[in-house]
Amino acid sequence: MNMDMNITKPGPKNLVTKSNQLIEAKYKLGLSELRIVLLLASFIHPDANEFETYKISIKDFNSWLGLKGKPKYQELEKITDDLQKKIFKIRTPQETITTSWLSSVVYHHGEGTVQLRFDPLLKPYLLELKQNFTSYYIQNVINLKSLYSVRIYELLKQYEKIGKRTFLLEELRDILGIADQYPAYGNFKQKVLNVAQKELEKKSDISFDFKEVKQGRAVHKIMFTIKPNQNVIETLPPISPSNKDMDIKDIIDIPTEDMIRAADDVAEIQKLALSLGFNVSNKMVGNWIKYGKEFVMEVMESTRYNDKINNHIPYISKLLLEKSKEADTVKINPEEVMIAKFIFDQSPKKAALKIESLPDWMIEPKAIRKFQEVMAKEEAEQLWVKKKDYIINEIRKNQKAAMDAYYPSKR
Repeated sequence: MNMDMNITKPGPKNLVTKSNQLIEAKYKLGLSELRIVLLLASFIHPDANEFETYKISIKDFNSWLGLKGKPKYQELEKITDDLQKKIFKIRTPQETITTSWLSSVVYHHGEGTVQLRFDPLLKPYLLELKQNFTSYYIQNVINLKSLYSVRIYELLKQYEKIGKRTFLLEELRDILGIADQYPAYGNFKQKVLNVAQKELEKKSDISFDFKEVKQGRAVHKIMFTIKPNQNVIETLPPISPSNKDMDIKDIIDIPTEDMIRAADDVAEIQKLALSLGFNVSNKMVGNWIKYGKEFVMEVMESTRYNDKINNHIPYISKLLLEKSKEADTVKINPEEVMIAKFIFDQSPKKAALKIESLPDWMIEPKAIRKFQEVMAKEEAEQLWVKKKDYIINEIRKNQKAAMDAYYPSKR
C-alpha cells in the first residue's frame, strides 16, 4: 500500500453516480455501511476507468459515519469488516454476479487513517456510465438518519424528471431488503414510508407524496409523486449528468400529459422482460408499446416456457406483428380480456419444483371479484359459470408447464 498517498476529504458537493441497475439491486446494509459505500462513490472522478484506493482520516471517517466521541478503531473496524462480508447479487440477462462491496480495507493506526477500495466487479455499475444512471450531490443523503430514506431517495431520484413512480408493495420491500420485516403494512408505512417522507422533505432536494392502491382490502401498490425541493438543498444544474435513458420524451413520441402513464408502462414491461431472462431497452419498448401494454405483456408471457428461443427481442417483435394482424380481424371482447388477465394473475410466473395450487372452490370467488371490476355481480357470476372449465384448465395447464420447466428433461 502507498503510505504517501494524499488524504481524500469528503465534500457535500461531491457527486454520486450509480447505474440504475445497482440502485435497484436487492441488498441489505446498516446505515453506517451504506454511508461508506456512498462516501467512496462520491470520490470517484467522472472520467475514471479504474477504481482508486482512497485514504481518509479516521476523524473524517468517524464524523461521516455519525459516530460520536473520539475515533474508536475497534468500532470502525467492525463496521468495515461487516461490510466486506455483505455479499449481494446483480442479475443480468447473461449472468448473475455475486460480489462484495469492498476489495480491501487498511487501517494505519499510527497516522490515524484508513484506506478503502471498491471491489473491481462493481466497475460496470460505477465507472464510465453513459446511460441508465442517476447522479446526485451527496449532501442530499448526508443527514438522512434512516437507511430506508437513503434507498427510497435513490429510487425516486431516478424518476425525478417523470415525477411519478409506482411499486408493488412486495417489490419495494424486496428492494429495500426488508421482505420479512414489518409484515403489517401499518408498521411498514410508519417506520419506512412516513420516516422517509419527513426526512426527504427536510433534508434533500426532492420530496414526495404517496398513494396506496388496494387489491381488495390489502395495500397492493404504492404510487409515489416526486416533487422538487429546491428551497432546502441545491439541485444539480441542467448540464450535469442525468438519467438520460429515463427521459421518455426522447424515446416515445407521445403527448406530454401521457408521459407519466407511459413511463410506468415501460417500467412494467422491462420488469417482465427481466423475469423472462432478458433485458430490453426503452427504445425497443417504445416500438412495442404501440400495440398496447396489455397486449405486449400477454405476448411476452406466452414465451415463458419456450426454451427454443435464442434471442427474445426479435422473436417477440415478430410475434407482436403477427398477432396484431390477427387481432385486427377479430372484434375484441372485453370479457375475454378480463378472463385472460385473471388466468395470467393466477398462473405461476417462473419455473418451480412445486406449485401450491388453489382448489377450484377458492378460485371461484377470486374470479368473480375480478370480473366485478368491469361488470355487475350477477353478470360476473354468470360469466364464471360459462367459463369455469376453461379458466381452471388454463390455470392448471400453466402450473404444469411451470413444473415441467423445472425439470426440462422430463418433458
